[in-house]
Amino acid sequence: MVHIQSVYIRKYFSTSRTQFEFTPGINCLPGGNASGKTTLVAAINFVLLGPECERFTDKHGDVYISFSLGDESVVFHRIKDEESEAYTVDGEEKTFEEYQNKIEEVRIKSQHLQFLINFESYEYFVEESKKLANLVELHPELVALLEEREEVMESVEQLSTGKESETETQLKWRLKQISQERKDILNLLLPTLTKELTRNYRDLCANQEASLTLITQDAQSPRKGLQLIAKDSPSEFFFDFSGGQRTKAAMSMLFALVKQAGLPFLIIDNMEDRVHHESLEEFARGVQQVAHRAGVQLIITSRRPQFYNLIGHHVNPKVFLY
Repeated sequence: MVHIQSVYIRKYFSTSRTQFEFTPGINCLPGGNASGKTTLVAAINFVLLGPECERFTDKHGDVYISFSLGDESVVFHRIKDEESEAYTVDGEEKTFEEYQNKIEEVRIKSQHLQFLINFESYEYFVEESKKLANLVELHPELVALLEEREEVMESVEQLSTGKESETETQLKWRLKQISQERKDILNLLLPTLTKELTRNYRDLCANQEASLTLITQDAQSPRKGLQLIAKDSPSEFFFDFSGGQRTKAAMSMLFALVKQAGLPFLIIDNMEDRVHHESLEEFARGVQQVAHRAGVQLIITSRRPQFYNLIGHHVNPKVFLY
């Protein structure tokens, strides 16, 4: 099982010479405000996204991430100052493109990272039809079709020199086929996802009567009308959910999609912030059940002792003096 083994922050914002070690299961970094929790999440983002990292970026980052690949491991290192930056894999310097390819070999694509690493904003990804559709397209078949579409579109642009050739006609026909295949897969995927969503939602709500449904208003354009509906709320549409409901619904979606896409980890900063304190024990149990079923490494931060004392392995940072 691929998982993050450790993160060593030589320097990133106010954190320096600090190592964090993780298990393949649930990992929780506890602490109050300004204790370095979000810095850890941002440092992981910094290493994996490279220059595409836009959140909490330090001008002088120096961070290592070690991935366990079963019997082997691989270490990614990014170092950046105001004038330059460098990337290494297992100590060997790489161009960013080579570095990114190595990260993809660990089953992490750059387009997935915005969903896998969350700064208290994971609810944002399920608020609207377009955002929901982008999330659903984490499905491997849809990812493959999107990648093919980009390649075909690039080929069409290169061939567009005036009169349409036979090759260009065939490529445009393939684009239409890809569009239809995406619609077909999305429509077939909705019932399967709804089943997993409801299962997750019931565990997180500790309510076996609850349900969370992913529906579309238009089978011909499933992306346009996609929405989440719950049956345990006076306001059944997501944008009217309470804070705790929004958290549980969004997490149900993320875990379901991470599972079906076979992605290795999910990182959430302050995941329980909007859950009512009376529900924290049930919520912690639900998180354990859902994460185990998804087969995903979960790294979370928490500032509420009632929650982090229940959730699982505590990450204890080691500070080095050299």
